[in-house]
Amino acid sequence: MANNRGDPDRFARESFTFRRMRSWQIWSLLIVIALLVIGLLFWA
Repeated sequence: MANNRGDPDRFARESFTFRRMRSWQIWSLLIVIALLVIGLLFWA
């Protein structure tokens, strides 16, 4: 844990990866919702 405090570069890289993963999750959620809406339209 003490090493993390003296390594800002690693912290920035980890936060950047977290942000990218979050954005990817949001996109996947949008795709799933779109597929559900299309399925409902076909069934209606």
